[in-house]
Amino acid sequence: MKEIIEILRQQLILCGRILEISQKQQQNLVKHAAAASGAAAAEMEPLLVSLQKSEAAKIQLLRTLGIRDLSEAIAKQPTSREKEMALHLLEKLQQVMKGLKKLNGRNQELLKRNMQYIDFNINVITQATAGTTYGASGGQPAQPDGGMKMFDTNI
Repeated sequence: MKEIIEILRQQLILCGRILEISQKQQQNLVKHAAAASGAAAAEMEPLLVSLQKSEAAKIQLLRTLGIRDLSEAIAKQPTSREKEMALHLLEKLQQVMKGLKKLNGRNQELLKRNMQYIDFNINVITQATAGTTYGASGGQPAQPDGGMKMFDTNI
């Protein structure tokens, strides 16, 4: 049981720190601070490596016990103070992971919007033209209107 508690503590600390950095990264994405966002990603990388090692240790422990997940391992333990602590840590870890998942979804959307903005500016600067949205009836694909085209070998 002590091994389970230790793994849960490690993962909770690591995930909590990753959540803090992800929040900082989100603020940087909103401010369009690419350098600061990159620094936050670099700060997060060693934490992710440590989390991966902790997860590997958890998987190894679960294989040794012949159990699928930690909640099942905890449920099989007799009622004790350690069991209550493990359940509490598991609940906190699940809450942090839920928050991290939500935050990562928002960060992904911000990155997508920033990339669309960059693509738009590149097209404006290079005066790239887009093809017509709809072609003539009969299934003929729409052709660009001529002029300079983005990523064309004729440029």
